[in-house]
Amino acid sequence: MADECTDVANKEQFTICIRWVDDSLTDHEDVIGLYNVGTIDANCLAATIRDVLLRMSLKMTLCRGQCYDGASNMTGSKHGVATQLQAEESRAVLTHCYGHALNLAIGDAMKQSKICRDALDTAYEISKLIRFSPKQNAAFDHIKVETSADNEGLASIIDNYNTLQQLWDECLDKRLDPDVKGRIIVVKTQMSQYYLLFGLHLSKKVLQITDNLSRALQKQSMSAADGQEIAQMSLETLKGMRTDEVFSLFFALVGQSCQHAGTNEPVRPRKRKAPSRLEVGSGDGFHSITVEEHYRRQYFEALDLAISGIRKRLISLQVASFYKDDFKPVELEAQLLNLGTWFSRKKQEAVSLQDCLQYLRSLSNGQRSFYSEVCCLARLILVMPSTNAVSE
Repeated sequence: MADECTDVANKEQFTICIRWVDDSLTDHEDVIGLYNVGTIDANCLAATIRDVLLRMSLKMTLCRGQCYDGASNMTGSKHGVATQLQAEESRAVLTHCYGHALNLAIGDAMKQSKICRDALDTAYEISKLIRFSPKQNAAFDHIKVETSADNEGLASIIDNYNTLQQLWDECLDKRLDPDVKGRIIVVKTQMSQYYLLFGLHLSKKVLQITDNLSRALQKQSMSAADGQEIAQMSLETLKGMRTDEVFSLFFALVGQSCQHAGTNEPVRPRKRKAPSRLEVGSGDGFHSITVEEHYRRQYFEALDLAISGIRKRLISLQVASFYKDDFKPVELEAQLLNLGTWFSRKKQEAVSLQDCLQYLRSLSNGQRSFYSEVCCLARLILVMPSTNAVSE
């Protein structure tokens, strides 16, 4: 695992970490050090990694995985660091850091969903108006409601919706710079619309699932296989939210929040005719019949974008197909049958990876040799990290 950044002295620092698994199937992540590099092109960084491995007497043939961010110098398909190292050891499989991949997936989903994009843009503008102005920040702290420490970002805006509207009224009564005054008027007008409140609640609903996934992925003990499992669970959670029943409850919740916040009632957008140059065929375009139907489309669209983004960027790893030369298939098959026999004696039908690891770790070294190929496969699974958060 490796990552580069610029320090306060304006020097490029290259951080290198190594993840390894011991004989008791316990994974470790060790920071090797920071290396001052003159340039961050792929050739220089790849040479630095080779030099570190040489100094530590580690052979490249022992490397079974690489985890970097998505920068072109690290993951470029032609001359990237990962490509150069894979030319020496093909089993050094590249994993795009799940944290970065998740951030890209949800970032794209929020940008493609217009209602979420508009809500997040307004939320960012609100934060700039308050946090970058000591006077407005002090006034907000004076009148805001008490919220829990966990309520940050969108949750804080929703909880203090009335407070913010009161703050804008107080600010407009004072002498302000015309540019700041104009921005406050725009935000105040947007906050009076149901459209913004619905977008804030929808963005919060999606992001609270993905933020929880992001925090879990950055744990040091999280392997790529574990990351795949919890990503799949988050995916199923988002799919479960995509039903008419869940939307009806969500729409009712936003309606109650609308009454409390004093925003305008929701309305259907005006029926518009597409320009003739964009028309295809002679049929009329689709228009929502009711307000609820209009916002149901927005709700389902945001969830579909988030689900497809996570599935595309995170649900992809197939470990055994890369490492098939590291174990003996015939012996592995026999040992897996023995492992299945042990679990069947315990009358345990559904067996997960964690169940197998827990059992293997409980064995002595002598007993573990009975499952030598299974332990080899387990080490190959555990050695792949889900993120390069330690190097960052």
